[in-house]
Amino acid sequence: MGSIFALEQALTQRLGDDILLRADLAATYAKIGDLSIGAALATPARAAEYRISAIAAYDRASGLAPFNEGYLLSYANAQASWGDKRAARAAFHRVLALHPHQADAERALAALGEPTPRPSH
Repeated sequence: MGSIFALEQALTQRLGDDILLRADLAATYAKIGDLSIGAALATPARAAEYRISAIAAYDRASGLAPFNEGYLLSYANAQASWGDKRAARAAFHRVLALHPHQADAERALAALGEPTPRPSH
């Protein structure tokens, strides 16, 4: 696992501030998240491991592309389903900060027992 982290760090440093390369890397992480969820469904004995991988991949994708609502929703939904509910709530709130009244985020917060936030004036 340590070698993967070192490789990621090296790749991210090489990308620097090139927005298109960072977007490509974010899309790759989002795809890894999708594939991890598929692997969890196909391999129940290792599902927990794959779900953790999916959460981490979506987190990386949303970190590289912080204004991409889709990556952030994927991360929030994965956290809500298999991870940290507080992290899920925070991510859904970030989605709503980007896109007030985003229906998926509002529904998910309600399912987590949190009232829909009211916009501040």
